[in-house]
This record gives sequence, structure tokens and C-alpha cells, in this order.
Amino acid sequence: MAPQKTSSAPLLGTTLVVGGCGFLGYHLVRHLLTDNESGDVYVVDRDISKNQHENVTYTRGSITDSELFRSLIAKIKPSVIFHIASPIASLPASREGEFLETNVKGTEVLLAIATESESVRAFVCT
Repeated sequence: MAPQKTSSAPLLGTTLVVGGCGFLGYHLVRHLLTDNESGDVYVVDRDISKNQHENVTYTRGSITDSELFRSLIAKIKPSVIFHIASPIASLPASREGEFLETNVKGTEVLLAIATESESVRAFVCT
């Protein structure tokens, strides 16, 4: 039996899923949508043409676009950011720069903006 909700505000509040249109992101968003303790769900992904759910707001963008994230976070005020963006691990070694750009620079951008935000209470990185 699922625990009963004790307050009107969901425990997780608004969530932002970065990389929410990939395999892992799709399933995480699906679970957030069915969780009574989750509020509104927003997704940022570089390809929002696939793996979408109803009742989710999607934004196309790069994880390294600090202005996009600063503006979006100020607008939606997420309490949780899930960072699950990453290039496919089986990509050729010639795409090493893409891994650095996403997994290092992108993570730095998200952490910096999350730290500046008064709304963000949790940052989950996979």
C-alpha cells in the first residue's frame, strides 16, 4: 500500500531532468509522473523529438548553455535537478570531445547554476 500524502505540496516539488529523452531519462520521467510526491516535471535534452510523455514540458538545449539553464531554473524554480545527460558509451573514441563537453563541462555548468539557485535542494548526477 502506497503511503498517503500528508500535505498539499509534493515532497519532490518541481523537478528538472537534464537528458530526459534518452533511455534512462524516459524511464525516470515516467516514474516521476506516477509518483504522488513529485510535482511538475521539466526536461531539457538536445533531441526532444523522441521518448516524450504527456504532461511534461520539454526544452531543446545543450547542457553547456548556461544562459538557457539560468533562465529556465529562475522561471520554473525546481527543487530537484536530475542530471542524466551523457553521450552513448559505445560511441567511437573520435567523439571523446563530446564526452568531455557533456560529462565535465556540462556538469560544471549545472552545478554552478544549481548552487546559485535558492530553489534547488537536491542535485542527482548519474
